[in-house]
Amino acid sequence: MGRKTSVKSNSGNDAPQIAPGLRKVAFQELGVYHECKRLLLLFFYWDDHGQAAKGAQLFTDDAVLIVSPGLGAWKGKDSISRSLMARQGHTDEGVLTIHHLHNFLVEPVSDKEAVGTAYYSVFKSVGKPGQGLPGKHVAKLEQPLSIGEFRTRFVKTDDGWRIAAHEIIYVFDANPGKDRRDAAYAKMQRFASSSDHG
Repeated sequence: MGRKTSVKSNSGNDAPQIAPGLRKVAFQELGVYHECKRLLLLFFYWDDHGQAAKGAQLFTDDAVLIVSPGLGAWKGKDSISRSLMARQGHTDEGVLTIHHLHNFLVEPVSDKEAVGTAYYSVFKSVGKPGQGLPGKHVAKLEQPLSIGEFRTRFVKTDDGWRIAAHEIIYVFDANPGKDRRDAAYAKMQRFASSSDHG
């Protein structure tokens, strides 16, 4: 079995961290690997295709979503759902994104819990309203907007594997600290704390 440690994120919440090592992988772990990876791939796919709010169904009711360093933390599926609604609005405004998942690694803690890590990269283009979905226009290729790391805790529920804690850690950023990213996450915070959006 894998071993889980707990680290303190910059937002002040406990975030899962993996402690991988060389060992024999049990056959049944391959199914866990693919099911957990699929959750993150769905999260990306919906985000890139104007359906970001659907990502909330990938989380447990008491899940936490953290964006580090210090960009936001959302607790509970309802709060996460409202914050993702704000991201979904970017598509209508002509913001096109493509996310890539790299180097996914998962370690089982028990039959019903696993922790994982992955690297991500995201490309972004700001076009005209109506150009925020793949296939609407060909955007000029720029440098990645950001490259970072995911730290995720997965739990097995009656409905299958779900995300119990997910931290997005910015490592490289095209415009660190001063671009519209900060305003975007502030908007997500406002949506998450508002009862007018559901």
